[in-house]
Amino acid sequence: MEHVHSSGPVQEDVQENMATRLLGITLGLLSAAALVGLHQAWHWHWAAFACIAAALGVTMGAGASSAYGGARASFFAWAGVTLFLCGLLMFFGVAAMIFGK
Repeated sequence: MEHVHSSGPVQEDVQENMATRLLGITLGLLSAAALVGLHQAWHWHWAAFACIAAALGVTMGAGASSAYGGARASFFAWAGVTLFLCGLLMFFGVAAMIFGK
């Protein structure tokens, strides 16, 4: 007989709607803007900014899997994806400016 261990409630229905998408995307963009502000104020290297933004985005996206309630999971997932993409785009954009010549 096979034993199945459960690690908590199964979250099958993510209540995703336009509001949770927009809130998540807005949080991701605001987080990226805050990191850009720190990057300018503290004179970080661009690669450090991109890595921090991408790591924070991955962390927020992973946090969506442990958030209880469909709306919160969707919110964190969209925020994480948006922030991750901001960091990735900055990395590739600056790399293209440097190595594209």
